[in-house]
Amino acid sequence: MIVRRIAEGDFEQAGRLMREFALQLPGIGKYASTAEEYSRLLKEAEAHGAGICVVAVFGERIVGVLSILVSELKGFSSVKMAQEMCFFIVEGHRGGSTAVRMVRHAEHLAKDAGAKFFTMALEQSHSPQGTEKFYERLGFTRSEVMVMKEV
Repeated sequence: MIVRRIAEGDFEQAGRLMREFALQLPGIGKYASTAEEYSRLLKEAEAHGAGICVVAVFGERIVGVLSILVSELKGFSSVKMAQEMCFFIVEGHRGGSTAVRMVRHAEHLAKDAGAKFFTMALEQSHSPQGTEKFYERLGFTRSEVMVMKEV
């Protein structure tokens, strides 16, 4: 398993994984974009320096994608924060060290991009309690909980 920053030939596969992830989100999955749209968004974010995407590659296949957005904390300060937009690993490749390696690599890239904080979502997980423990082992602390409804 190789964990690395996304490369030019990866955007199509990563876009398909992001769509697979989005379709599974309770309540909002029905609004998921196309795989092509996710690929385009990843490519644009990477090109403009605001987005960072880390992929896990097994053989020739991308089996994990972690996309983050790095931006200033608007309204608070000029400090930059990296915020997870999508974190998805294909079943059969979960567990083990893949997720740890992806988060650590993204954290390193975010720090290089000037981020002082890195946020990951708990509410999008299939196993919120297990996911929270996973993030705690990586040094994250709970900062807030989000709720949502359709309007």
